[in-house]
Amino acid sequence: MNRTVNSKKINTTKLPSIFEVDKIKDVERLTFLYKERLGNETVIGRQQTPYKVDYSIQYVYLKSVLETVSEATQINIDYIKSKSRIEEYVYARYIFCYIVKNFTTIKIPVQKIGMIINCDHSTVLNAIKKTPEYYNEKPSFKESLDQCLDLYVTKKQMQDALNINVNSIAQF
Repeated sequence: MNRTVNSKKINTTKLPSIFEVDKIKDVERLTFLYKERLGNETVIGRQQTPYKVDYSIQYVYLKSVLETVSEATQINIDYIKSKSRIEEYVYARYIFCYIVKNFTTIKIPVQKIGMIINCDHSTVLNAIKKTPEYYNEKPSFKESLDQCLDLYVTKKQMQDALNINVNSIAQF
């Protein structure tokens, strides 16, 4: 936001500190690398996808990501959905929110993401915001996120390969 003071424009928005920029760059680089592994459709898919998507598709997609996070972190889905503040469960919820928001080809509102893990939309936004900080500061969180992303990307690539095989068989 710009304000005019004594006929000079002053930028009143808070600029991030050097330390914050360095922290965010690491996770953004990681996110870009994983998106690159998934293919260009994921990187640009958010602009191309219409806003209105069948809710059943969103629900199935969210459940599959939740199962992937549960499998990678070895935490039961019920514990991820619980209101518990145990560190591992919180990490799993944050990872789930981050993957859904940054690696989807369909737009899913934060309210829907929150409904799956029984939390408010503001909690989802906070999780997405805090993930870069935790990734750089906490080794256990970094390890969990890396495992989840590896498993997610592997499953996504297998699913795409199956879809290609089914489509090629259907053409004959």
